[in-house]
Amino acid sequence: MYLRPLRVALFSLVLLAIACDDVPLDDTRAVVPSGVMRGTALYQGRPPCTASGHVVGNLVLLVFDQTNRKGAWGGALLRAGRHVDIALEARKSDGGVPGPANSYSLNIAAQRFTRANFGVRVRGTHFSNLQSNGDLYALSTGVTVVSGVELELAGGRLDESNVDPALDRNLTWYGLEMNAAIGRHWYLLLSLERDSGTFEEQDQVYAGVTYRF
Repeated sequence: MYLRPLRVALFSLVLLAIACDDVPLDDTRAVVPSGVMRGTALYQGRPPCTASGHVVGNLVLLVFDQTNRKGAWGGALLRAGRHVDIALEARKSDGGVPGPANSYSLNIAAQRFTRANFGVRVRGTHFSNLQSNGDLYALSTGVTVVSGVELELAGGRLDESNVDPALDRNLTWYGLEMNAAIGRHWYLLLSLERDSGTFEEQDQVYAGVTYRF
């Protein structure tokens, strides 16, 4: 009963030894550290290689500015009957280099109509910060054509005014998306989108096939 774990452990040690032999040791000290950070790092994965009591390799640290996390968020959801949901949301952040930023959103969803699960979703958002302010509007509608096949048509517009008028922009987009479940394991996705605005003019076509085990 204990042979299999022992074999796995020995096999892992062999792989580890091979990997350590292949790791070049850089002891040139070309980069002089400009400071010291003390703390605890969590490592998940294969045991690292070591040399002279030190780990061989690099550690990547992601550092967040806590001042950017200051702010408040609030929202409310109203359900009207069995099919209509109305959501309000407000966000306010302050601190850090970017300064204060605010956004207010209204979402209305009318869905689960008829056996085809027809639905319509509308969203409106106003945002403002020290650099710009603007409005975003989006509309989407979806329907189940047949069992396992769904179609969605979506579009929207963004209008943004900047402190520098040369950076003012607008963007309009619309697209069509199809999701299809083929049998019990295959899943097909097809997406077409057209973007047109001040700084961009493009068409996007995306297709994906997924097999579920």
